[in-house]
Amino acid sequence: METVGESFKRARKSQEIDLNIVSQDLKISESLLGDIENNQFPSYINVTYLIGHIRSYAKYLNLDEKLLIENFKIQISFDDNNLNNEMRKPNTPVIQFSFFKALSFVSIIAISSSFYFLFIPSNDLQPEYAMTPNIPENLESTLEEIEMKLSLEKKLIVDTLDNTSQIIADSSQIIEDKDALISSTSAIASLP
Repeated sequence: METVGESFKRARKSQEIDLNIVSQDLKISESLLGDIENNQFPSYINVTYLIGHIRSYAKYLNLDEKLLIENFKIQISFDDNNLNNEMRKPNTPVIQFSFFKALSFVSIIAISSSFYFLFIPSNDLQPEYAMTPNIPENLESTLEEIEMKLSLEKKLIVDTLDNTSQIIADSSQIIEDKDALISSTSAIASLP
């Protein structure tokens, strides 16, 4: 079986065409065409591009391009050394404790804590902040009215409770007086 390169070289020499002219017409480098004719297919060019170059070269020389491409595929399948190589297990990165990582982490903590203590006054560790925002001036009078009404209602309730407790105290006093009167009356009645 004739190789692809031998077919190209034989056809080109039979047509008496110089490799330099083929290179200029096809815009393919002369060294690449020479490599193809010598069956030295460079590894830096993908197989797809080589097939394209072989197709154009075959059309240029009026050869059967399909047959040459099939022969090329058969030819490179025997030269493929990658089929015998076993695929290695992918390397998993090992997480290591790095001195520089630890140093940077400690540095960040030290710098942030020093800034914290530099910018917060030490005598005001429990600052008193307002939990509610300041009230606008136009609502202060309304708020005072509401507070006044609430305090009056509270005072009224307290006064009512005081009056009720006073009434209860007076009632219990009357009951005690009534019991004392009854006991003294019965004591008088029992006299001879």
